[in-house]
Amino acid sequence: FNKAISSTEIADIINTFLSSQYQPDLTGLNLAINDINQTYQIAATMANLKKTKKKTNQNHTHTQTWFDNECKSIRTNLRHLSNQKHHQPQDTELRQQYCETLKHYKHTLKNKKQKHTNKTLTDIEKSVDQNQFWEMWNNLNSTKQQELAIQNGTIWKKYFENLYKDIQQNDLTQTNSNQGKTEID
Repeated sequence: FNKAISSTEIADIINTFLSSQYQPDLTGLNLAINDINQTYQIAATMANLKKTKKKTNQNHTHTQTWFDNECKSIRTNLRHLSNQKHHQPQDTELRQQYCETLKHYKHTLKNKKQKHTNKTLTDIEKSVDQNQFWEMWNNLNSTKQQELAIQNGTIWKKYFENLYKDIQQNDLTQTNSNQGKTEID
């Protein structure tokens, strides 16, 4: 882009812009802005720059893990009724059917999401004693499954050495023996 801006063709366009006179009103200002924008567009095409679309980071409902085929079918039925409602705005029966389907759709989404959240929370409660707790906690609101990160064993060894370095050895053996007794009972 820097080479394109410093080219002779762009320099000629800039010189003609500087030498031209614009009216000191709104139309003159708009004309000057259009000329500047056109100069940048010519430089961008000379530099082979592509215009990229900005992707929005939206959390769509239909990409959630709990959104299953039942939700999809109700959603398509709701969209179909909505389109019919726009084509026939005077039909009160169609409007009532749309409102009932909308209530059913919202109720279904709420229930599915609640069931999924409850199931995930019970899985998290069950995994408190296992190494999967934080992984499941981080995946609570995610839309797709997370991949397991492969790590070196020395990282974990150092982590647990630092974690348990302040605890006396007597306390550790006593705690382990108490746990063994409760598991046997």
